[in-house]
Amino acid sequence: MQGQRPALPGSTQEPRQPLRVVALASVAGNVLEWYDFGVFAFLAPHIGHNFFPPADPVTQIMQALLVFAGGFLMRPLGGVLFGHIGDVHGRKKALVLSVVLMGFSLSSLSLPPPPPPPRARPPSRSLTHTHTHTGRQRFASDASRHTMT
Repeated sequence: MQGQRPALPGSTQEPRQPLRVVALASVAGNVLEWYDFGVFAFLAPHIGHNFFPPADPVTQIMQALLVFAGGFLMRPLGGVLFGHIGDVHGRKKALVLSVVLMGFSLSSLSLPPPPPPPRARPPSRSLTHTHTHTGRQRFASDASRHTMT
């Protein structure tokens, strides 16, 4: 079979995938991952504004970039963990586990956020102390006083 790599000598495995297909899949996955990082970094000011407490705008951007750094730093740790799982249990199980975890994480983003905590209301005052009249109401009350007496 031309274009395919042969199976290892002495094995009963089917022939391997063509090297071009494996290389193209690896490049495509890498490009998508770096695109994702680039979009997140580009939108860091908007993400900080919408997802972090309203403080200083610089603080919001820094918090968004810290989330970005966390994802960036987890990449090699995930490689070590899933590399070990792939070595011990097989690459297919490692791939399935990583895809299921990514799907679960992505699905959790669609859940609505919890409701905000109730705000404390200022103590209510009696209406007799804080009630103010508009000009029309004041005129009507003055007129009724003059007609009754």
